[in-house]
Amino acid sequence: MNALSRYLQGASLGHKLSAAFAVMLLLAVGLGILGVHALGRFSAEIQRMYEKDLQGVSNARAVQFHYATMGRHLRQALLTADPSLQALASQQIEREHAQLQRELDQLHQRVFRDINRAHLAAFERDYATYRRNMTAVLQLARQGRLQEARAQASSPQFADMGDAVANAMEAVATTKEEGARLSLQKVQALAVDTKRWVWTILLLGGVFSTIFAWLITRSIGIPAVELRKAVERIAGGDLQHEVPHTAHPNDMGALARAVAVLQVAARELEDQRWVKASSAALSAELQSATSTQELAKVFFAFMAPLLGVGRAALYLHDEVHHRLRLLSGFANDGHDAPPGQIRLGEGLVGQCAASRAPILLADPPADYLRIGSALGSAAARSVSVIPLIRGARVLGVLEVASLDLPSPARHALLDAALAYACGQPGDHATRRAYPAAA
Repeated sequence: MNALSRYLQGASLGHKLSAAFAVMLLLAVGLGILGVHALGRFSAEIQRMYEKDLQGVSNARAVQFHYATMGRHLRQALLTADPSLQALASQQIEREHAQLQRELDQLHQRVFRDINRAHLAAFERDYATYRRNMTAVLQLARQGRLQEARAQASSPQFADMGDAVANAMEAVATTKEEGARLSLQKVQALAVDTKRWVWTILLLGGVFSTIFAWLITRSIGIPAVELRKAVERIAGGDLQHEVPHTAHPNDMGALARAVAVLQVAARELEDQRWVKASSAALSAELQSATSTQELAKVFFAFMAPLLGVGRAALYLHDEVHHRLRLLSGFANDGHDAPPGQIRLGEGLVGQCAASRAPILLADPPADYLRIGSALGSAAARSVSVIPLIRGARVLGVLEVASLDLPSPARHALLDAALAYACGQPGDHATRRAYPAAA
């Protein structure tokens, strides 16, 4: 669920709508497939019931009807002494026998249960006997021996055979009707089962659709709320928090990246305001200094908290002796104090003065320089060696060590502060050091 939620948060609005449409389409297709399958089974069961049972029942009942009609015509032949009427009854009996045989042939094609095959075989066997008996009775009647014919037709043996024939066909018809009833029950059970499946799919589809809709709403709502809070923080002046969802390749990600651009612009404006305000305050502080020694102390006292200075040393250039002389320091302990004089080209400080270019060290070795207090010490993370230049002259070198890497805003402030200290605001060599510090 969390993975799906994260995926939806990163997906575009078009993909989310497409996914929702796909879910609804899948539900509709599932219901359609179920309906088509159920209709196919309904049709197959009804067709089978019609062809094998209902039509078989119709054939069996037709056989019974023709058999009963033959019995009536036999009685009519035995009740009259008129030879013409007897001949007519015999013709009708033959006609009914032909129709019975036709229905019987069709019934043979629709019998598929073993029990019905047995009943049908018994019917045909008993009917053949009954047919021979009936022919013998009619022969006696045509010979004028009506009393004998009537006696034979009313004998128990003749009646038992007739009942056996009727019972055999009744058994076939009853079995066929029972088969039709079972087929109907099967169709009804299939309908109930299909209805249950439809309700199950609708219920599950409704639950899944609700969950999916909630996830889509959540994937839109949560980033929107978080982005709104980020905008409110930026509007309130909090420019350090990262804007969320900028990595998302969707519409919300594009909006987040636009907000991040605004945050960067606001941060730059805030940095510029901070640099200008701090520079103006430093300029006012430096106005009170009456000597270079006092100027250095005021500079370090004011700038150290703003720049995060852990240790620092300020050297002035002795142009006569071509040396750098230590003017002042900041937070330097006694056993690791900077040297009082450095020749041009000696060490990083001397090389900085000789080359007139700043030198920046990021993450120097742990034993290179440590910044300490009364409670402990730690290795410096950055060391900046910056020349103080006025026109074509090198006035000195400033070395600053800090526990963190300098930011562009701190570089800009240091540039402005050194420009004021050198007496030419807005122009200093530290500007060339920005790319190396970034």
